Amino acid sequence: MLTLIVNLVDQDQPPCNNTQLPISITIVLKVLNNMLGVVLVLAGLAMLVLPGQGILTLLGSLLLLDYPGKFHFEKKLISHPKILKSVSWIRRKHNKKDLRL
Repeated sequence: MLTLIVNLVDQDQPPCNNTQLPISITIVLKVLNNMLGVVLVLAGLAMLVLPGQGILTLLGSLLLLDYPGKFHFEKKLISHPKILKSVSWIRRKHNKKDLRL
């Protein structure tokens, strides 16, 4: 799943803004996306004290939610040398260019 997400990132194209969808469907999708993010945040918090990968779930949920400063958080996360190296390795493995920051 992670490989699919990493390979879908195309830095040569601007991010998709769903201009083809009607506004009502866009709003419903945003609400569902944020609801899933909140559920994953709660599950991640529970997994910090219960068995499970709480920190990984929390990070994934923070990438799903819409909130101010999300782009800055994503950029800071991907600019970490070990994470960038791993993402670049996955992209090279699938014949994609490395990400430029």
